[in-house]
Amino acid sequence: MPTSKSSKRSSAKRSDTPPRRDDSSDSENDCDLESEEPQLPVVIKNGWTLRGTLMTFKGHPRMSVARLCLVLGVRGRTTPKSAEEIEAKAYIEGTNLQQFFHSQMAHYNLFPVYGMDINGSYISKSMESKLLRAVSNGMCDKVPQSVLKITRKLVRKNRSAMEAYHEELAQWNARRNRKQTVSEARIPEEAEEQEAEADQEWRRLERNPGERANIDLDRFFDEYFLTEGTPHRSKTTRAISLNGLNDRAEMILRVKTIPGLFFVVASKAADSAVILGFDLEKVKALLKKVEAEAVKSFEDQWWSNYTTHTALLRRHRAGAGRKILGLADCAGTYYAQWTGPENNNSRLLAYDVTLHVSPTLIANDRALIATFDFGVSAGTMHLSEHAEALDDLADGQYDADIDPDDAAPTTPRGKRKIPPTQVRSPRVSKKRSQPLTPPQADAMGLPARLELSVSFRGRKTLDGDNRIFHAPRSGKFEFWDASYCRISGEVDLPGHGTVEVEAWKISDTVTAEEEPSPWDDFSEIAFRRERIQARKEQEEAQMEEETPVVRRLAKKKKAKNEKRGGQKRLSSDSCSR
Repeated sequence: MPTSKSSKRSSAKRSDTPPRRDDSSDSENDCDLESEEPQLPVVIKNGWTLRGTLMTFKGHPRMSVARLCLVLGVRGRTTPKSAEEIEAKAYIEGTNLQQFFHSQMAHYNLFPVYGMDINGSYISKSMESKLLRAVSNGMCDKVPQSVLKITRKLVRKNRSAMEAYHEELAQWNARRNRKQTVSEARIPEEAEEQEAEADQEWRRLERNPGERANIDLDRFFDEYFLTEGTPHRSKTTRAISLNGLNDRAEMILRVKTIPGLFFVVASKAADSAVILGFDLEKVKALLKKVEAEAVKSFEDQWWSNYTTHTALLRRHRAGAGRKILGLADCAGTYYAQWTGPENNNSRLLAYDVTLHVSPTLIANDRALIATFDFGVSAGTMHLSEHAEALDDLADGQYDADIDPDDAAPTTPRGKRKIPPTQVRSPRVSKKRSQPLTPPQADAMGLPARLELSVSFRGRKTLDGDNRIFHAPRSGKFEFWDASYCRISGEVDLPGHGTVEVEAWKISDTVTAEEEPSPWDDFSEIAFRRERIQARKEQEEAQMEEETPVVRRLAKKKKAKNEKRGGQKRLSSDSCSR
């Protein structure tokens, strides 16, 4: 017995020291935990996003009627009078109008009122007029019950996550405070080296504030516009331009929270640069300068391509003679530009537009296939004189090696069903029409014009929207000049309507990388497959953002539901017996 008491005392003495080492080890672990600050839980459903208590649609919260009247009223004014009007005009000029009008119509549930689809794509002018009409008719005086129902549903879905967030945030703050009290004077050498390297990199990027914002957004605002969280106008009296931002939307959201800080977004031709400053006039002046530099760069590129085009044109005219041109002579690489109804200020003008027409003829040598990039969308295009050839290509009737799993469904008699997004043109007869006859030369020996109908589909490439548009869009191209080196025509672009297109051939060849993608890459099946994949990735990302407490709650709920389902099955089986 005495030996056991002494052993207990000795073990007690030995156990007196480890807690101090445990405290220090906890503080060291807290260093790693400091960067893992809990984030507000996010719930996303059908375009609606609830971040904490903030409800948004397409990144825009609901705007009050008074604010809507102010923002929409100053759009047409050249010289706003009050400070509120100046701030409202700067806000609307720096916002994506299409997304803004779309979000406000969704917040006030106006899409069903006008017979529109909330998931559709509409021109900003059309949505603006409908929104103004709704405001004047008092349809936006109160929040619709359907929107409040969605909000309540998302709040209920987010309630347990918010409780877990507050609990984890309190624990995180306690660990951080403990770490500061225990090891405030003890900074590891590695941290000092990293901080020195970060400071050196920060100084190196002095002339590139956009890259500084990409590295550390909080430090960026403290460097240029804030002092202890409050606006400091004397820090940066000039306007600054931010190019190459990794998250432009996050930057704009942060700017909107700082009173008196104005911003505008330059055109796509100017790399959509975000221009910030406390002085609105200086912001506008810098915007003009940035746009002018972008226009000059565009003009230099345009003249370079036009010089290449004229040299190619001279070579063709020198060796053309009285050659009769055919459909294959349209093949080559074209440099193009387009203008539309919304391009009066050149803000939506796609400067770098390309068209690569493949020399391979398709549809029994009655059509061409090309790859296009119009700046706001890119994909595959079919060109032909015969409308029925374009319809057959859209239906896949010329695909000899089509995958049977991706083929269109058939009727009980074995005939192909028409896809829901396509309308089959009436057939003249079962017999194919005659092959394309090349147009004859005119009396002067110059080639006649060749008019082709076009059908295209692809993927949107503007403002982060990269969804597939699987319903074929139409248009008309007219090839002319020596050897068909010029194109004039019009196409129906998604989100922009009918726009005029001009193109100049700069090469007779198309590289292997420029060959068109298969038409089925932009089908409705591919569109739905991408939506399902995006939804899965979003759910996985949301699960990763959730705290361990929420995961445990979800597991308990799932186990409870499974147990309840098993009990129901047992009861139903016993009843059947």
